[in-house]
Amino acid sequence: MKKGCQVTLVDQFPAQVDGGDVQVVVQNLDEDLAFDAIPALYRACDVLVQPYRGEGFCLPALEALACGRPVIVTDGGSTDDFVPAECGWRVPSRRVP
Repeated sequence: MKKGCQVTLVDQFPAQVDGGDVQVVVQNLDEDLAFDAIPALYRACDVLVQPYRGEGFCLPALEALACGRPVIVTDGGSTDDFVPAECGWRVPSRRVP
C-alpha cells in the first residue's frame, strides 16, 4: 500500500459460515493508490467481492484473479467469460423493474 494511505475501519460484524464463526472486516480506503500498489492490495485480501451491474468488463475481478485471489461476482455479466467455478463464485441476479 502507498505510504501515507489512510485506512479506515468501516464496519465489523460476526457471520456464520459453514457452522463456524468468522470475523468480517470491511475497510474503506479514502485516498488513491499508486498503480504499482494495487497488486499488493489484492494480495492482502482473502477474496474480492465485486458485485456489479453497469460495469462493462469488471476489470477489478480480472486483476484480483491475476493476483491469485478468488472472486465473488454477479452472475450474468462479462465475468461469465473469465470466472470459472475453480477460481470464483457467481451470485445469481435478476433485473427488478
